[in-house]
Amino acid sequence: MLFITKLKKRPYLLLLGLFILPYYMYGQQSLEANKYANQSVLSASPASTSFLVVKNTPISKFTGTPDIMVPLHAVTYKDLSIDLSLQYHQAIGSKPDAFPGSTGNGWLLNHGGVITRVSRGATGADFPSNISVPVNFNPTQPSDWSSQANLDYFRQTQTYFYNNNGRYDEYAYSFGGSSGKFYIDHTDAFHIKTTQGEDIKVESSPSLDTKVFTMPTEPQVATSCTTTPYTNLLSQRKLIYQFVLTDSRGIKYTFGGTDESIEFTRPGMGHGVFDLNNQNTLPTSWYLTSVTSPNGYTIALNYKRDKFYITNEIAVSDKIVLSDKINSPNSWADSDNSPKGKVIRSTLYHPCYLDEIVTPSSKVKFNWSKASAQLGYTVTADCMNPTDANSQIYFYAYPEIKDAPLTNRFPNKLDSIVVFANGATRRKALEFTYTNSTATRLKLLSVITKGDGESLPPYSFEYNTAVPLPDYLSFKTDDYGFYNNKNLYITSTDPIYYYNLFSNATDRQAYLDSRKPDINYTQAEILKKVTYSTGGYTEYEYENNEYGRVAKYWPASVLENSNGNQYTGGLRIKRITDYDYTNHKAREKQYFYRKNYATSGTGSSGILSDEPIHWAYFSGAVTPPLKYVGTSDAPRFTGTMTYTQYSTDPINSVRYNKGSHITYSEVTELNLDGSYSTYKFKNYDNGFHDRPAESYSMDNANVGDFYKMDEMNSLEIERGQPLSEEHYSSSNTLKRSIINTYNDDVARFDNNVRRLKLNLNPIFSVNYPSLRYSASLIYTYYPYLKTSTITSYDQGNSVVNTTTNTFNIQNRLLASQSSFNSKGQAVIVSNKYAPDYPADAVNLAMTTSHIIAPVIESTTSVAANQVSLIHNTYYSPFTGVYVPQDVQVKNGTNPIEVRQNFTAYDAKGNLMEQQKPSDVKESYLWGYNNQYVVAKVLGSDITTVKSFIDQTILDNAVSSSDATVRTELNKIRSGLATSNPAAQVTTYTYNDLRGITSVTDPAGKTLLSGYDKMDRLSSQNNLSGSVRASYCYNYAGQAVPCTALAPTGSIAASTLALIAEDPPLPVTLTDFSAVKSEQSALLSWKTTKETNSDRFEIERSIDGKTWLKLGSILAQGESDGDQQYTFMDKLPVNGGPSHGENLYRLQMIDSDGTYAYSRIRSLIFGTDSKVSIYPNPITIGENINLLIDDISTVLNIKIYDNKGTLVQQSTPARKIAAANLSAGLYMVQVTYTDGSISTHRVVKQ
Repeated sequence: MLFITKLKKRPYLLLLGLFILPYYMYGQQSLEANKYANQSVLSASPASTSFLVVKNTPISKFTGTPDIMVPLHAVTYKDLSIDLSLQYHQAIGSKPDAFPGSTGNGWLLNHGGVITRVSRGATGADFPSNISVPVNFNPTQPSDWSSQANLDYFRQTQTYFYNNNGRYDEYAYSFGGSSGKFYIDHTDAFHIKTTQGEDIKVESSPSLDTKVFTMPTEPQVATSCTTTPYTNLLSQRKLIYQFVLTDSRGIKYTFGGTDESIEFTRPGMGHGVFDLNNQNTLPTSWYLTSVTSPNGYTIALNYKRDKFYITNEIAVSDKIVLSDKINSPNSWADSDNSPKGKVIRSTLYHPCYLDEIVTPSSKVKFNWSKASAQLGYTVTADCMNPTDANSQIYFYAYPEIKDAPLTNRFPNKLDSIVVFANGATRRKALEFTYTNSTATRLKLLSVITKGDGESLPPYSFEYNTAVPLPDYLSFKTDDYGFYNNKNLYITSTDPIYYYNLFSNATDRQAYLDSRKPDINYTQAEILKKVTYSTGGYTEYEYENNEYGRVAKYWPASVLENSNGNQYTGGLRIKRITDYDYTNHKAREKQYFYRKNYATSGTGSSGILSDEPIHWAYFSGAVTPPLKYVGTSDAPRFTGTMTYTQYSTDPINSVRYNKGSHITYSEVTELNLDGSYSTYKFKNYDNGFHDRPAESYSMDNANVGDFYKMDEMNSLEIERGQPLSEEHYSSSNTLKRSIINTYNDDVARFDNNVRRLKLNLNPIFSVNYPSLRYSASLIYTYYPYLKTSTITSYDQGNSVVNTTTNTFNIQNRLLASQSSFNSKGQAVIVSNKYAPDYPADAVNLAMTTSHIIAPVIESTTSVAANQVSLIHNTYYSPFTGVYVPQDVQVKNGTNPIEVRQNFTAYDAKGNLMEQQKPSDVKESYLWGYNNQYVVAKVLGSDITTVKSFIDQTILDNAVSSSDATVRTELNKIRSGLATSNPAAQVTTYTYNDLRGITSVTDPAGKTLLSGYDKMDRLSSQNNLSGSVRASYCYNYAGQAVPCTALAPTGSIAASTLALIAEDPPLPVTLTDFSAVKSEQSALLSWKTTKETNSDRFEIERSIDGKTWLKLGSILAQGESDGDQQYTFMDKLPVNGGPSHGENLYRLQMIDSDGTYAYSRIRSLIFGTDSKVSIYPNPITIGENINLLIDDISTVLNIKIYDNKGTLVQQSTPARKIAAANLSAGLYMVQVTYTDGSISTHRVVKQ
């Protein structure tokens, strides 16, 4: 809480310690250095700070937080992508004083990325009399920065450090599946802190001495509170205008760099207080403004700024200092040394809103409106008639605000997202609906997808409205900000009442009890149900967080609760139930947060890492601060002091931005069939408590252990990593276990950022400057997965497989991976990257551009003998473009030889020609603004191919008809027909945002692809109009018939294609699923109508091409009702060439031989794959979707064709565009941040 104090010499904003900040509000900022600057403890906007909540309380069993995500749209251009999605987080949605973001309470809108600043350190403002002026130097630079002598010197001189260049700040980033924090170290270099395996290069623009921003013009209501003229020009000093973060592929993510993409926050001030040096207003968020490929193309994000809005916080907080010198001129007490009662603190935000995302081929428009139809704050700030002398609720002293009305101020809500192709053609819209009541917080009700005159059934959301949240500033919260409906003691307007309340031990304990959780109210307005467009739905059941032990600090220890398991603030997931239709339970998972579940343990595995303190008291003798020891002023600071501090917010809230206050060391997941899995995580209680700080120096040590409020050297970077998994059958038989170890190099702690912090001791006053300094480290090393041991158990036998990884510590790249083959021989795969070849000019240039992810050389050794080597040579055909030149292979002791040459590229890095030695050339033409392959020619060089066409027509194909483009491409066929008749030409046309619209094969036969009004593939026809395949999409309430077609020739059955003769097929299949049942595959399907049906043939494949008949089930024959069928595959393929992937499909056969194929389902056996891929096969225009609990565990995704050629790669994303993939078999390789790799076969139809 902030207290305004006026001194005779200079006005200033005095922060009475870091220790009485509002603990429960997320995203708060704190000052690490001088506390007197006119710079407040500020938060970023609710929309921006939501990212901090997800970062600090990640989606994981470790925190009891489920992954509730709604995919909206993927903005893609070649290898660049921005996934738009909604993420729900219960830690946001159930706090009475947390204001909703732009998509409703609890929801986070992922729309690109943001860097959020946690400001630490003063910036050189005015300082009160008798306080040293701060010095601008880097105190962590010397080698003895943390020595006791050094800290004692700073304490003796009372040195203050200010932060002109952001040296002490912390920056949290989130973009494209990457998240973490970065800092400036003692050499002024950036360090990232993240558990993810990708190295991020951080750069910033030079700090601007002055930058002026134009704010939206505000109407003015004439007052006489200030004579300062109004202006809409906001001036900032020492501003970082832009950050550029580069991933390991050299893709640059730019944040800020435009006036409309930087968000500002400013605190309210007391009546009569002015921001004389414009120090209060801070930039708190830089939004993503562009994503740029190293090959030169860009996705741009444009923003607009709208009018400010205000949020409020309230607390009762005070500090009373009494001394035996109280009546002398040198009294130790401050001038406001009296109880003040309730104090409101207002925060004003100058928000930014994403206006559009623009690619070279599409645009996504965001439409916003003022979210005024929701519960708001009661604003009482009247500068003409001030009624609250202590609250910081006034903004009139800011020239950019002045006399603007403060009532009816709300942020904007997102109304719709509209997707345009080719600049102006509307393709899709996503519309958002919300509650419409000023009596409740804004809640998202539905997301509706609309196409060309059609709509899909909506995503819809239901909340626990039986228990409503209270009004803002109700004081009805527990210590962690969650609703508990208890406000028995904070009702008086008399300041003396609160002094007496906290001073009386009985009354104080009664108040402390009122700050405990109440399980009857914690779930107020929490999300409980999501209904999907397909008609299925998921129900979420929560329960109160509970802990059995408490983490203590200085020294680090963990203590068992003496009174057993105890509730604490917030919720954890208890049960997730999936229904495929009404009341039909398809899957259910229950979660148990206790130790030793397998042996019926009852003790909670929860660790409470923050214990709130509301009261502090000292009475006794004090000695002078070190500055005055041995001086003539020493007697002034010697005497008896009585110090009383109390606060409704915890006074020890120094760890508010350091993660969840409750975490779980052991979590068990129980499945519907009775099988279960137990997961154990690194935590405070199993060796990963914080390490001791480097040193500290403190005045008035006899008063109390003030230093215990300071941070130690935190090991939060390791806590939460999975230590083990144990998977049991329903009969409690252990089936499989996984044991992980991580980077345990003792030298890892040398990778750090130094922090030297100045803190005010609780007894501090302007007249008694009692200080302390602490030196600590922020660890920034990579806690990579070192070993993973998987043990499979079967009938008393066990098979153990251990994988060991090593990494290049400097760039987080996997250096080697070793395991053992069936002969017990060590198999080691070693990789080298561009940074490993500093003497090579191209590799050095790639490293400088941070293109470090491509593997340059990979060797495989068996039993210490090298058996293979693959070397990829890169070169730069155009400035800044780095691409493979050839692939060289060495097998055993044979000489190395070139296996593939890449002989031509265009200026965007698109491959135009390749050739195997002594083989024909394969050429590619690109069109649609270099986005798509429009021609593939086998047997001719690119120069010859280009000579037949007008490249301008292909470049601008988006503006031409398909027929025009096909006519131009047919010139290649006709030109080669005489000069090179053996050449094979395949050509393609496209429609942006849809996919391929036609394919013409080497025989000249053209297959056209049709799309429905939702841009989904609906049919494939030949040029004469005959339908070759139809595609059905069945959503709840939307019965979509498929066009019948005759099976002539050889037609491969698609996942959605119905191949039959008239009349239409006899079976209406509404559901087909495949699930694991122990080591068997259980197939289930349901029909709603059968006419003249004969049987179902069950088929399995491991490659998507060759299908094995497993069995046959007789159909009902004639039926108008639901029919349920099941089939058990007791011997699925386990491991092997398909990596354990089993593909299943049904052939539905009529009595007259008419048939159709179902969608294909996939199950994986004999592997620890963490991800599932669907659909499989994929059809033209569809995306590849990844089903994974935590997408942040994925490092990258690569797609190889059946020749082993890398054809596509992607950053971590749940949806990957597959439109560029031609029909065939592909291998999807998923590399995880822990170094492990899984592969998945997919078929593209």
